[in-house]
Amino acid sequence: MTAGRRTDAANTTGSTMKAIRPTDDTWVTAESVPRRGVTKNAGQKTDLATIELPLVTIQRHESEVPWLKIFVRRSVREFSDCTPEEKQAVWDALDVIEREMLHYYRPEKINIASFGNMLPQVHWHIMARFKEDSCFPEPMWGSRQRDARLELPPFEPFFKTVAEKLGASV
Repeated sequence: MTAGRRTDAANTTGSTMKAIRPTDDTWVTAESVPRRGVTKNAGQKTDLATIELPLVTIQRHESEVPWLKIFVRRSVREFSDCTPEEKQAVWDALDVIEREMLHYYRPEKINIASFGNMLPQVHWHIMARFKEDSCFPEPMWGSRQRDARLELPPFEPFFKTVAEKLGASV
């Protein structure tokens, strides 16, 4: 895998991601990099909504349950390799996403996971789980427990609120 390029399902366009690198011994902070706002990935089967922030990117994962992923923009394999600013950006995004999922969808539980086995790039999965979803109480990667058709509120208002609370333009 080439540094700065992702070719997994999270970025099927194969676009190059720009790394935020130090100019000397000081890392670039979120305040010194312009925000990029909310975008849609063109040319894919499904339009995956994306929030691009200076240090992290948040992307919708197509699923029956509300599911977002947070990616560190710089090519980093382990969370311990992230800068303090990147770690804070991840925690800030996790906090906002979890709170908004709880408020908007009223799930049974929020699942948060970070593996990186298939994609060795620091990223986190945040999923709203419901007793009625296909896999509950198993993980979403687990075996289906039932056929489910959840009736949930639309995704767009939730995603817009997340973007606004993280300071991205909509």
